[in-house]
Amino acid sequence: MKTTEVVEKLEQLRAELFEASTPFIHVGSRDPKPIIEKTRSLWNKAAGRVPDTEKITHYRHERPKKYQEIKTSSKVDTNVIVPIAGVQSGYFRLQVDCPVHHEHPDYFALEVLCEMWSRTEGPLYNGIRGEGLAYGASLWLSPIHEQLVVSISESSSPNEAWDVFVTLLTESLEGEMAETTSLEMDAAKAAVLYQMHGDRMTPSMASDLAFAGAARGVIAGNEEFARREKLLHDVTIEDLKRVQRAHLDRLLRPENGISVVTCGLGSSESIRSGFKRSKCPILLHEQALDVLMSD
Repeated sequence: MKTTEVVEKLEQLRAELFEASTPFIHVGSRDPKPIIEKTRSLWNKAAGRVPDTEKITHYRHERPKKYQEIKTSSKVDTNVIVPIAGVQSGYFRLQVDCPVHHEHPDYFALEVLCEMWSRTEGPLYNGIRGEGLAYGASLWLSPIHEQLVVSISESSSPNEAWDVFVTLLTESLEGEMAETTSLEMDAAKAAVLYQMHGDRMTPSMASDLAFAGAARGVIAGNEEFARREKLLHDVTIEDLKRVQRAHLDRLLRPENGISVVTCGLGSSESIRSGFKRSKCPILLHEQALDVLMSD
């Protein structure tokens, strides 16, 4: 395309943009007022009129209801096992309340800790996949929902994999992560940093991240990104020990969370009995798939 054609297309785009009667402008800043005023000035200069920014509303992000509230108010079982015809492997997920969101001071330390637990050759990889109990095992934080999540996938025995996780976590809590090294922590930090950059590696991804961040109450922008990079860089082994004591032990109280197991039709009873006899028991109620789908 010739330069003149590019300029012509850009002029058409500019004209269509400023013809919008109710433009939507996303502002990522702790103090949006200066940016709003600058936007009004530039818009007036380019379009010959001022956008209606008087109607701008500050939307506060409302976080989802805590699981404990759901458990006390919902009529649906929150610890279920769902047998499915044709399924050969078992899948298990436990989600528990964890009050760590994107702006929480423990956020980056907990992200690094979860990465250390879930990485290749990490505790879950060696203890569960390495023993042939499951193909996948991971621990992660969902900050928008304020949850900690344990997931075991493609498992020959999800209840045995859960027992291994309980043993590993108990030993880690009692041992205060004594064997953790700076090299392991730095590798986990690098993985978290890579994910942060990976989420905005293209213009469209950066735009999507900004809009998603607005819904989550997370500020966008290069200055904010640099601030969060520094928070990640400043995480220490002592921080990891502190957040493990403060947050991970809640996974040993699964009765306060939501547990879901899916498995084949012929294995549900043995798996349910296994979870009941576990070191950290989970009482599962069998639920038919068609009932869940109808709900």
